[in-house]
Amino acid sequence: TASRWGHTLIGVYVNERAPQYNLLDAIFSATDEGVLSLAAIRDGEGRPFDFQIVHHNAGAARLLKVAAEALLWQRLSAKGNILCSGDVIERLLDVVNKGNGGQFEIDSDERSLQLGATAFGDILALTVSDVTALKRREASFRLLFDNNPMPMWVFDAATARFLSVNDAAVQHYGYAREEFLAMTLDQIWPEDERISHREALVNIGDSYQSSRNWRHIRADGSEIHVLTYGRRVAFDGRDGYLVAIADITERRKAEARIAYMAHHDGLTDLPNREFYQERLRQALV
Repeated sequence: TASRWGHTLIGVYVNERAPQYNLLDAIFSATDEGVLSLAAIRDGEGRPFDFQIVHHNAGAARLLKVAAEALLWQRLSAKGNILCSGDVIERLLDVVNKGNGGQFEIDSDERSLQLGATAFGDILALTVSDVTALKRREASFRLLFDNNPMPMWVFDAATARFLSVNDAAVQHYGYAREEFLAMTLDQIWPEDERISHREALVNIGDSYQSSRNWRHIRADGSEIHVLTYGRRVAFDGRDGYLVAIADITERRKAEARIAYMAHHDGLTDLPNREFYQERLRQALV
């Protein structure tokens, strides 16, 4: 700032912040995720070609399976851990060159690790998370979903667009998988039931099962009667519902046939005494 003596004075404010930084360091050290700071190393023409680890927490050493003292100041080109693969280095260089961030996964020793990178100039903040259990659950879900004999699908909770359909749904409804994934739920609903379907969607919670029979339209235009069972799931980063379909069309036909036979003579197919008595009761009411 200017002073009355005609010179510029610079004021410096000094305040002790150690407790705050100690707290941040404690949080940084205690997290189960690996957190590292990498410094980009540039060549004579100013292009980044390598990285040096300048800071890390205990979680990083554990997940990378390297002793903490050996990890600090290590250059990725020196090898020694799973971050040192050529593919990982190329991805990190791309983040620095573009000045943005990104996430990707790597597999090592029957583990799946997710890396999240964010560039701040020549400093790269890197997080490492073990997603092995999540990937195994996803694989189990995919196996049960794809090979289930019941028609199943996942639809987007916000748009009602199909996100995935299993083979049984493709075969039972007759739509090609590509057709299914370009459609929304209302395209398989009969026109006279669409309002009821939309109202039911608004009121569903985390899980539901049909409170009534619904009708669906197959690719050939025929209608089927179904019961639906669903549960809210996260699918490819979207909020959705996993739905299983039970086709009760044949059951409905059998029930209608039994009801007809109970009120008609087996030989003449004419209305029987039970039929007339029921009609009489209805008329008297």
